[in-house]
Amino acid sequence: MTKEQNELKKITLLGVKQVLKTEDVALLTGISVSTLRKLTAKRQIPHYKSKGGKVNFYDKDEIIKWMLSCKVKTTDELEEEALAYVTKRNN
Repeated sequence: MTKEQNELKKITLLGVKQVLKTEDVALLTGISVSTLRKLTAKRQIPHYKSKGGKVNFYDKDEIIKWMLSCKVKTTDELEEEALAYVTKRNN
């Protein structure tokens, strides 16, 4: 199996998995395994541990929610908020 075929297989399997390992989360998020391990150790990413505590597991839906939790507002959104604030303040 070529490297490309192996990567395609991993991505395909990622689509059907709900419980992920660290390497799966790295593939899903684009975050390196070492950075994920640091985030996990600092409890900054939602995760679960195996009974013995040696393997970390992640819920795919929780990871996606975590990825989307720090939205950066668009300029239009910021302008709308500023206008609403000024309008409310002047009334």
